Amino acid sequence: MVSSLFSHLKKSILGEEVYTPILNNEPLKLSVQGAAGSYISLFSSFIYSEYIKPVFLFFADKEEAAYALNEIEDIFGKEKVLFYPTSHLMPYQVEDIQNANVVLRTEVINTILGKSAPGFIISYADALSEKVIGKSDLESISLNVKTGDKLDSDFLNEVLFNFQFHRTDFVTQPGEFSLRGGILDVFSYSGEQPYRIGFFGDEVETIRKFNIETQLSEEKVQEFQIVPNIDNPGQETTRICFLDYLPEDTVFITQDLSVSLSGIDKNFKKADAIYSS
Repeated sequence: MVSSLFSHLKKSILGEEVYTPILNNEPLKLSVQGAAGSYISLFSSFIYSEYIKPVFLFFADKEEAAYALNEIEDIFGKEKVLFYPTSHLMPYQVEDIQNANVVLRTEVINTILGKSAPGFIISYADALSEKVIGKSDLESISLNVKTGDKLDSDFLNEVLFNFQFHRTDFVTQPGEFSLRGGILDVFSYSGEQPYRIGFFGDEVETIRKFNIETQLSEEKVQEFQIVPNIDNPGQETTRICFLDYLPEDTVFITQDLSVSLSGIDKNFKKADAIYSS
């Protein structure tokens, strides 16, 4: 069904305007009027299927972004689609930070910086209104841990305190860790599950993901990255626009650019009012 729709798009006038620059590897700037319903998701999927380059979809609000997320996941699967949300319930309300959203934001950035290029990145005005930590600063506050590493558990304990992680009896949410004998549990902001590190002396012997409900070990992995809350306003780091992380060959698609940009402008004005008072 989808491949048939893509075929019709390619044969249409719109398809010709898109496909010719793609074949010739030329820059493409295109404005489409009268699109409704799921057309933007379908058109974006068509662009990706022909261009095979990262596609950034930008919407005015979270609801529109969520609709596109679900539609494109139905076409390409969840592994091809990343969602970049705001870290707070309301822009610039630090006390309402959402740990799950911070994990999603960190996961998107790590994926962009990793070896595998993302397929789709979907976001909205409120999320782009928040600046993020700079690339060099992110590297300086991240720690990669892999099996076979020589790491003193006391050193890791100190690193985690410096990362502003909290020591608890049981790890249940990002930013927590637990140290019991030769076992270190840590919930990094770089993933949706915590990790359990087993030490043999000062050597990392095993790394496993574990279930926060049962506290039982699950999937075994070779390495993972400990990343603190990159949206912590208390960090003395360089802050940049999220768009600076996107690959140069990213295709930008937005439903209504003027409305989306006005949403960002409104948030900046709100920030000025909050921080100048």
